[in-house]
Amino acid sequence: MKEHIMQCVHVREDGYEEWLCPECGRLLLIHWPPRSDRQVKIEGDTTAVHTNRIAGMRIYVDSILPKAKARELLAPWKHFINNELEGFLVE
Repeated sequence: MKEHIMQCVHVREDGYEEWLCPECGRLLLIHWPPRSDRQVKIEGDTTAVHTNRIAGMRIYVDSILPKAKARELLAPWKHFINNELEGFLVE
């Protein structure tokens, strides 16, 4: 499966980020939570998986998960942040 790495090219005054794929021209407008929204402005290569890497993590910018699925996937992280992160912090 092809992976195209998108880049955030602009943040608009209304809070939307413009994400562009330099390989195929796909253009998305993304607004992150709490007002989650994704708008495809230019399709580009619909057979490719569009991602980005932020701080070493792979972020799938091409989809926004339903809340129930997002909660399920984030549960281990939420537990870690709420219960174990403090041991990794340095003052």
